Amino acid sequence: MSKKLRVGVAGAGFIGAVHAKAYTRVPDVELVGVADPIAEKAEPLAKETGCKAFRDYEELLREGLRRNRRQESPPMNAAADTL
Repeated sequence: MSKKLRVGVAGAGFIGAVHAKAYTRVPDVELVGVADPIAEKAEPLAKETGCKAFRDYEELLREGLRRNRRQESPPMNAAADTL
């Protein structure tokens, strides 16, 4: 039996929700949590996907995600670079 890969999603917006839901369908992957400073976004998504909601990514990392983290939100200056 292989060990499950523990993953977390930073950001509970549209793209974060797409990724979180996709992770729940991947064999041998455990979605540990969803981090978003807006609790009204993180909590329903966490409930829907069977994981825990976190206020920020640092809390999420402390839950055992030292590696294999994935950023789901674009860099803050991405829009400025495209203008």
